[in-house]
Amino acid sequence: MSDLAHPPQSDAALDARATLHTFLAKLITAPEAELETLATQGVAADVVLDVSAPVGSLHGVAAVLDGLIRPLRAAL
Repeated sequence: MSDLAHPPQSDAALDARATLHTFLAKLITAPEAELETLATQGVAADVVLDVSAPVGSLHGVAAVLDGLIRPLRAAL
């Protein structure tokens, strides 16, 4: 059943979502010593991630790690 609030998703969209979810779970649970290597393998060096306030726009792998992933890990 679909409606405007829950439109149907393609298999490709569902696969992309699952892949992203798996990668984020690995970033959250990885030992700190492996975090940077894991992030550089899965995130483009020139990544730009726009996150809602108060995080804002993050440019580059280090910014994503320091501005989003590490604080999220600490909070969890």
